[in-house]
Amino acid sequence: MPGAAAPASAISRAAISPPEPSIRTRGKARRDSLGTHGLELLPYGRATVAAFTLTHPDSPSKRSAHMPKGPSPKKPKKKTFAELAAAGDYSSDPSLAGKLPADILTEYEVHQWKHAAAILSTDFASELADIVAVLRGLRLPSKHILEGGGGKTKIAQWIDAEFGARGWVEKRWDTKIVIDQVELASPTHAVDCYKNKVALELEWSNKDPFYDRDLNNFRLLFDLRAISVGVIVTKSNELVPLFNDLGVGEKYGASTTWMSKLLPRIQGGGGGGCPLLVFGIRRSRHVKG
Repeated sequence: MPGAAAPASAISRAAISPPEPSIRTRGKARRDSLGTHGLELLPYGRATVAAFTLTHPDSPSKRSAHMPKGPSPKKPKKKTFAELAAAGDYSSDPSLAGKLPADILTEYEVHQWKHAAAILSTDFASELADIVAVLRGLRLPSKHILEGGGGKTKIAQWIDAEFGARGWVEKRWDTKIVIDQVELASPTHAVDCYKNKVALELEWSNKDPFYDRDLNNFRLLFDLRAISVGVIVTKSNELVPLFNDLGVGEKYGASTTWMSKLLPRIQGGGGGGCPLLVFGIRRSRHVKG
């Protein structure tokens, strides 16, 4: 009946039971976390529900909710070219043991690609003997390291003369491609030293893109059956501290021809199918004066 008073039981229930929250209010309800295992008490209507979350307490969401953000971890400092060189391993490829003289494997950093040492020792023993003899006689006097640029260095001149005395020559090939009786020139770059299908390049102080030229040249000449093996003599990174001690570290900077710049190019297939043998000149070849 209008105006009638509500029963006492209804009044008591209204007084002790909180109103059921709306969907919006329920979604924003405060959660009281208990412990570190994801147990939470969530108000839901007239009941309080215990809920377990599957979020790991150390996950980013839990850290951001319950832990203050700390400073971002610092990136490790990048090592300099000199620091990397000082910590390097300059031993020769273990697979070359027994295929090349032990003193050459110790005095030089030697690596091969596609069994080049076995091919040389078996089919080109005379040419390999020439290479070993020249490398045994090679020295790095301080004055030759310190000399100014321009033209061939004294080291390159000495190597050319030693190979020349043994019958090696600078060699350029005249190559062409014929398509429907039309000739197209396909020039190759001259190699420093050549003898009986063995081609050798010295890379001492050039910029490292010269490696790309040498490897591409070896690849093309091998595919044309003009050479059987390619050889490169260059600087081992073990020389970096020596050059810094002599005050010419900037002259022979990281952008010049070092073994560390050559090996990734070889392993990436820069020489194609051409067998390659590479020698890095180590610090033990240095002499004062």
